[in-house]
Amino acid sequence: SNDFLVELISVGLGQREVLETRQKSIDGVAVKAREGKFLGGVAPLGYSIINGDYVVNPSEAIIVKKIFRMYAAGCGYSEIISSLESFTGRYGKPFNKNSLSSILRNERYIGTYSWNRRKVRVFRKWAGGTPNPNAVIIKDSIPRIIDDETWNAVQERIHNNKRNASHKAK
Repeated sequence: SNDFLVELISVGLGQREVLETRQKSIDGVAVKAREGKFLGGVAPLGYSIINGDYVVNPSEAIIVKKIFRMYAAGCGYSEIISSLESFTGRYGKPFNKNSLSSILRNERYIGTYSWNRRKVRVFRKWAGGTPNPNAVIIKDSIPRIIDDETWNAVQERIHNNKRNASHKAK
């Protein structure tokens, strides 16, 4: 992994150079992110990557729309999962609560590209999930699949469910 290399180098170099180098590579990624370019990993369900650009994958986009529509209409995860039985996610894995939850929170579906939104690990030490001032958030940089109205209804429901869950816990 890259972390190991960075730590190895940091023993030889001063910490400052390492952090500067790291910042340069982060800046490079930020530029790519601003252009709405794909940064590696796996494209979200509903998109294909063609020449480094996000392109809507129509057969998957239908599934994404269905998940959002059902959730916005008040359906629960298990109901949505059973209605998707004929479909599987990427790699043929069936959908589960976690995969649905990450789909329903993914801003790429409304065309917003966000990268580096939370500060996470710095040299293996947990830096906490604090909002990152260097986050890259670019609206309309990716073709959207979900309209604002549906997105807002879904986010509101997720938010209310969280509130209700914390009241139950008390």
